[in-house]
Amino acid sequence: MTDKLMPADIFVVYKNQILNDNDRNILTLLYQPIVGAEATNLYLTLWAFLDGVIVSKEKTHHYLMSVMHINVEKIVTARQKLEAVGLLKTYLQKDKQQYYLYELFPPLMPNDFFGNPILNAALKDNIGNEEYQRLSQLFISEKIDLSDFQDISKNFQEVFQIVNYQASESEYLKRESVNLQIEPQVDIEQVLTTISEDILNHKLISDSDKTYLQHLVYVYGLNAEYLKELIISSVNQYKKIDLLKVRKKSEKLFQYENDGKLPKIALQTQPENLRQKGGEVSNRNQMIYTFETISPRDYLILKNDGTTLSQNEQKILAYLLLDLKLNPGVVNVLIDYVLRINDNKLVQNFVSSIASQWKKEKIATVEQAMAIAEREFKKRKSYQKGTKKGVQQEKVPEWFDQKMTEKTPSKEKQAEIAKMLEDYR
Repeated sequence: MTDKLMPADIFVVYKNQILNDNDRNILTLLYQPIVGAEATNLYLTLWAFLDGVIVSKEKTHHYLMSVMHINVEKIVTARQKLEAVGLLKTYLQKDKQQYYLYELFPPLMPNDFFGNPILNAALKDNIGNEEYQRLSQLFISEKIDLSDFQDISKNFQEVFQIVNYQASESEYLKRESVNLQIEPQVDIEQVLTTISEDILNHKLISDSDKTYLQHLVYVYGLNAEYLKELIISSVNQYKKIDLLKVRKKSEKLFQYENDGKLPKIALQTQPENLRQKGGEVSNRNQMIYTFETISPRDYLILKNDGTTLSQNEQKILAYLLLDLKLNPGVVNVLIDYVLRINDNKLVQNFVSSIASQWKKEKIATVEQAMAIAEREFKKRKSYQKGTKKGVQQEKVPEWFDQKMTEKTPSKEKQAEIAKMLEDYR
């Protein structure tokens, strides 16, 4: 479980590279559509605390809340978004008081940003294709054909002479960026080994190439078979993978299978500011914690006893998270509810009818979702009694029992629940 941030907690800001006004433009025009205004404002505020120094003075998070006019939950959510896109790393030191160190990283240069499959797809999703094309033209200069020109530039050694001086690499500030971290979806090494050396020169494949391919797999939902086909069809005359071709073909394949839509980037778990605020240890609260801290994909796999999701299940999750934009924790409650009352089956029309109703009622938190599920279940039971027809007995989710809120589970039960959740903390 993550350590809860308190307003009294101290923090300092640190940078080990130079930030400039061009970074501000890139942050505002390219990153802000992805992470939102509050996350962008947090980055700029932390940057301002540096004020020409490498390490800022100590400040409390209460001061940060006052400056930004937002609560601590929103600061955590904004911080996590910056971490996710590689603009920030957070370190925690525990003593008598929690002490945070925020390390700022500069935005990627435009060429690197537009070349990153995840950031590129997320930007296009948020601003639309027309604005995306305008921004790409704004930041990426047009290449000039130099084939008829001769390069007559002097190199460094022809102009300068080094006189008895060796500079230590550590004396200079480096411009570094953080790689976007994702869990591997496909074994890239295994896919590459299945491609013959006659087609692909394996020696020309770098670690960054493999990371790029893993990002494509994540964004466009490619499986190993599709990825192999795309790689083979994108090898150039030098037997090297043309990564841009792979990306464009991945995008076309995704659009073909999704009625022309481009991929969207959705939150994986329930937002921090919409989670339960502590409380006693009970079965019900443990279930709430589960729903809030596990992604819908992983929760459905858990309900399927570890079985990989079917294409139909993936479409249902995409519909709930991306089309209806239900929060992940709410989707988890809905999945659990539907599986219990519908004989462990997820049927698109049945799920859609319930989800649409929850959307209309603006269900945002796990507790709200559990409450409406309980209410709807009681209506169903009342209707079934009224019809007096032999209806199959539906399983009641254990969290329907209101008395559970007051009941503290045994130590054995707590250990069992803790073991079940340990992979998601």
